[in-house]
Amino acid sequence: MKKTITLLTALLVGLTALAENHFVQTKTIKASGKKIVSEGTYTFKAPDQLVMLYTKPDGDFFIIDGPIIRMDMRGTTAEIDTSKNALAKAQRNTLLNSMTGNVKAIATDMDASLSETQKGGLRIVTITANKPAPKGYSKLILTYKASVLTTLVLEEFNGISTEYVLK
Repeated sequence: MKKTITLLTALLVGLTALAENHFVQTKTIKASGKKIVSEGTYTFKAPDQLVMLYTKPDGDFFIIDGPIIRMDMRGTTAEIDTSKNALAKAQRNTLLNSMTGNVKAIATDMDASLSETQKGGLRIVTITANKPAPKGYSKLILTYKASVLTTLVLEEFNGISTEYVLK
């Protein structure tokens, strides 16, 4: 545990030199219509470092550091080596490729179709899975402004939708 805290601290200190950005996350449960809103700050360093520190709820975090995902979400903590967990690897790759704009890699990984439109200076990318699966994402909608991700919507096969608005 001490090693994990030391690594986490080093990562956070290293990334604080990067611009800190704000995000709002809205998770919607289709069956009930319930919405869970969270927010915080994030830093991203290509190709494979993403730190999301939540202020609502305070103390939660989600960190991608290379192949490792570390998180504390509403009291549930985990450290996952994505090289040993296919579902976590897919989530990691989707988030990192969304940040870098590598939408073709997302579509390939998901076995999905890809469509793009331009609207008012925005590039809107929709990625839709070609076939249903028991877990994972059925559809992604990504909005970019000048090659910077501004909105990411992740729709899961189980009816949960999560929207990230990045500022």
